[in-house]
Amino acid sequence: SFLSVDASSVENKWLGESEKNAKAVFTLARRLAPCVIFIDEVDSLLSSREGSSDDSAHGTLTSVKTTMMSEWDGLNSGTNGKGEAGSDRVIVIGSTNRPFDLDEAVLRRFPRRILVDLPDLETRKEILEVTLAENRLDPGVNFTLIAEKLEGYTGSDIKEVCREAVVQISHEQARLLDQGYLVEDNDDNDTIDDDDDVRVSPSSGGTGGLQRLRPVTMKDFEKAMGKLKRSVSEKGRELARVWEWNDEYGEIKKKDKRDHLPQLMNMFL
Repeated sequence: SFLSVDASSVENKWLGESEKNAKAVFTLARRLAPCVIFIDEVDSLLSSREGSSDDSAHGTLTSVKTTMMSEWDGLNSGTNGKGEAGSDRVIVIGSTNRPFDLDEAVLRRFPRRILVDLPDLETRKEILEVTLAENRLDPGVNFTLIAEKLEGYTGSDIKEVCREAVVQISHEQARLLDQGYLVEDNDDNDTIDDDDDVRVSPSSGGTGGLQRLRPVTMKDFEKAMGKLKRSVSEKGRELARVWEWNDEYGEIKKKDKRDHLPQLMNMFL
């Protein structure tokens, strides 16, 4: 079983309800064991208890954190399921972009802390293949060449580049239809639109049939990459803080890549 938990599913405006929700998560997980609890943006729920200026909010959040950590204790002892020791376990996984904001007591309950890097060349190529699996591609499309140009892009950035490359074909055809042209497949009397390399012919005024969209070309990807830049800055202070934290607490340390390749600021614990 898999339970996805975030701050909105735990916190409640009524006094005491947030603590009940936090306890209910672990109670349900024990009943569904073996189970994985995934806490998205774990820093929003289990941030450090020091340095809060709002006493009332600080007290409420502290009680929620205390409840979660007390319920958390004993999950790895093998006593949380009906089976023998370790057979029905509950595993807690958290993800965050700000691991340095987590409470130290929470870190002790995350024995493994793994930094997730930006995708390398092979991974970027696989992301392109999976994302564009259902789309028509021109034979001249080279995923390896595109992946090389996408160095420093996150997985979501690459997905957006693919979406932009595909969607602009629809925008292109809509613009041509609005100008009174019909998109054709192959015709010796057709003319070529210089801006988008699209074969078009003047409309005769009839309704005609539905036109098939042209395949995605390398030029579409070049235009998409020109519009969409990577979302991770290699000079950002946040990135430096993530690496400092990873050097001290992280399980995987790759200091040799820090100087020339920005890393995705995401930690799985």
